[in-house]
Amino acid sequence: MQEFFKTHVNHIEEATRVMSITKDLLQGPADEPLFNTCRQANIDPKRVALVWSSPPCETTSTADASNITRDNHHRCWRQPDRPPKPGNSPRATKARLHDQFVPRMKTALSAFLKHQPQVKFVIQNPRGSMRSHLHASRRLA
Repeated sequence: MQEFFKTHVNHIEEATRVMSITKDLLQGPADEPLFNTCRQANIDPKRVALVWSSPPCETTSTADASNITRDNHHRCWRQPDRPPKPGNSPRATKARLHDQFVPRMKTALSAFLKHQPQVKFVIQNPRGSMRSHLHASRRLA
């Protein structure tokens, strides 16, 4: 029995390959990053089981609100949609840049799912300013 189990486990390990690749979705065409990642990793897109994406937590996390009293925050936390704070400070600029993540990820996933509908996906959502963008992760056009 032990020999069967070892053989079975080895077969699974040989058939399964886990790879983690980090990409900046704000670079390049919005509909290509997942296909480009597959090419870079030498993986057939049909073999992809899960796509995990994480927004930049620095500007979307509720921890940002704790910096308001020091004027060291990125967003207007008193407004329901939590937009970037006004002005062109480095923190406001960074928040505006990070706000491009959800629409870009939605475009990338939609393009990928047209060809690979079996793929599951996760868009990590820190409990914070991403709440106003939740509609994007519930249904992709």
